[in-house]
Amino acid sequence: MLVLALLVAAPLIYWLDANQHFFQEWLINHPADITQKLNWLIMTVFFAVTLPTWAFALFIWNAGRKVGRAARFPLAESRLIRDTPVITGQAARRRSKLMQILAVVLVLTSAALPVLLMQLVRMIQ
Repeated sequence: MLVLALLVAAPLIYWLDANQHFFQEWLINHPADITQKLNWLIMTVFFAVTLPTWAFALFIWNAGRKVGRAARFPLAESRLIRDTPVITGQAARRRSKLMQILAVVLVLTSAALPVLLMQLVRMIQ
């Protein structure tokens, strides 16, 4: 998953850097449209940040659900780098709930991003 993100992000960052002058002209040439342009940029940043975060939250939620069902962490089918102590029973179920709480917190905080960015735009104006 990290490799996929890197393969997408690296060319995008390079392209944005190479075309930086275009974006600067686009923002500066028509100051009357600046609010609409900032809103467009905010929504673009929102989706660029939120979609991968929600995908990761879904992954964590599902992993927590599996841990809760199996009452074992790490799961039996997990590939591990080194020997890891296995947590079973109630302790594994607590770990499961913590994973699911983390997933919800990730979704809520990333959903708050556009609200905070809109407040920032209003403060700048």
